[in-house]
Amino acid sequence: MKKTLFLLVVLIVILFGCEKEIEVSKEVMEDVANVCEEQYDAAIKCAVTKEEEMIYLNVLVNGIDHEEKKELGEKFAKLLSERVSSTQGIKGPNDDYYGKLYDYYSLYIIVAGEDERFTYGNKAEKYEEIVWSKIE
Repeated sequence: MKKTLFLLVVLIVILFGCEKEIEVSKEVMEDVANVCEEQYDAAIKCAVTKEEEMIYLNVLVNGIDHEEKKELGEKFAKLLSERVSSTQGIKGPNDDYYGKLYDYYSLYIIVAGEDERFTYGNKAEKYEEIVWSKIE
């Protein structure tokens, strides 16, 4: 009886009480920032940082408007998610989904132009959409 109860408790903990820890390493962040700079012509400088449960994506761009800045920010977010999913064994991004990474981390994106116009987006963990705003 005790053994059965113990196994039941272990099974419950495994199924419901242990969420996988997702690690975003410094090497992955640096690599993805470099790929962003290489892959997107408008990107002058890209950076990824992480603090506790928040990921920050920063891009300095030249010559693109608000909508293009949003698009670049979304692509950058998916680029990071794709890389982390391939190393951590979690679901990656697709056309309508940013990936499981952002179920564990909130996301803050800043795409700044050299003209001092900013486009920024927020996505709280477990929410599906990025909410975009701009400062001109």
